Amino acid sequence: MPALLSGYATRARLRAVLPYLKGAVLDLGCGFTRLPPLLPAGLTYTGVDGWDEALAYDRQQYPQWPFLKRDLDSEALALGEARFDTVLMTAVLEHLHHPEHALSEVRRYLTAGGWLVMTTPSPFGDWLHQVGSRFGLFYSEEFVGHVKIFGRGDLAELAQRTGFRMGAYRRFLFQTNQLIVYE
Repeated sequence: MPALLSGYATRARLRAVLPYLKGAVLDLGCGFTRLPPLLPAGLTYTGVDGWDEALAYDRQQYPQWPFLKRDLDSEALALGEARFDTVLMTAVLEHLHHPEHALSEVRRYLTAGGWLVMTTPSPFGDWLHQVGSRFGLFYSEEFVGHVKIFGRGDLAELAQRTGFRMGAYRRFLFQTNQLIVYE
């Protein structure tokens, strides 16, 4: 049985980040992305993920955009001279063992005035996910693999440790998710 509410949550995250996308977009941890058809005209897109199956799907669905394989926890992004106005990490941060590594890589490729836009579950949202996954409402905890759940204070500290400033912050989807914009 498919997870009943996981697709709804994915669509809500995409709606939350769309207003913050500008220029060249780098989507880290893109997974089986649904974002490219939603991009406003004039934006460019590059997807990065470590999962071969997702990348094969994305390349087939969106052959006009590049999709690269990288391990965000340990590898350099190795994007050459490319620079991005928006780096997107939708439901990615909570899966990383070494978020500082990933964010230091982001800084290397972000343009001056660019934004790192992230979503991550709130502590309440993670608790609700754990309960809901037992009833098939969300993907199972074993499948999801959350490493660390960040509260607002954790996110502010992470920004400071990695040389960012937390610009925007808000909760959405009934307080279960957090939208964060680092500048």
